Amino acid sequence: MALFRPYQQTTADERAEAKAKLSQARVSQSRTEAVDDGADTSVSPRRTKQPPAPEVAPPVVDAERTAPRLTPKKDRPTPTRAEAEAARKARVNPQLSGKDAKRALRERNRTVRMKAMAEAENEPTKALLRDYIDHRWTLTEFLMPTMILLAALSIGFGRFLLAQQVFSLAMLALFIGWIINVWVVWRGFKKQAHERLSQPNFRGLLMYANNRMLQIRRFRQPPARINRGEAY
Repeated sequence: MALFRPYQQTTADERAEAKAKLSQARVSQSRTEAVDDGADTSVSPRRTKQPPAPEVAPPVVDAERTAPRLTPKKDRPTPTRAEAEAARKARVNPQLSGKDAKRALRERNRTVRMKAMAEAENEPTKALLRDYIDHRWTLTEFLMPTMILLAALSIGFGRFLLAQQVFSLAMLALFIGWIINVWVVWRGFKKQAHERLSQPNFRGLLMYANNRMLQIRRFRQPPARINRGEAY
């Protein structure tokens, strides 16, 4: 029959050879697996001890921000357009009483006056005159205290004719010295002004210089900005 193969009987030697090949294949396979395991263990990196993770503080929750915002109730109704317009006009142009209006007018006039005075005092020629007077000693600044002293002495020694004559001559000499002192200072100032300023304006400065010299240095306005004998 062609459909069936004939049974082939194997000998004992062939069976032994097949078992030897099978065992040899198993040994070679085990050796290969052992080599692979050794290579994996040699290549694997050494594990390092990781530092402990820092403790993270819990987030702070702001109660005011997280709390729901409640719109307060209005204690009065919403003003109409006419009322809002009237309130705006009252803020821009407040209706003051007679007393408050006078006070506001005085303050406004004082502000304007002080601003104009500051601009006039900062004029170059006038500033130079103040420095020229303040850096020196003058006879005129002692005129008023000396006259008050002479007047008191003349009253105290009114019974003595000789004392009255002496006080009168002293007062006359004081007046003459005052006039000479003002003339000398004014002449020196004009010379300095022509040297330092291109177009000095001397209008009204003679009386300004006289009033400045008559005042005691501590009470002069504007106050002196340089010391005596200091360059200006």
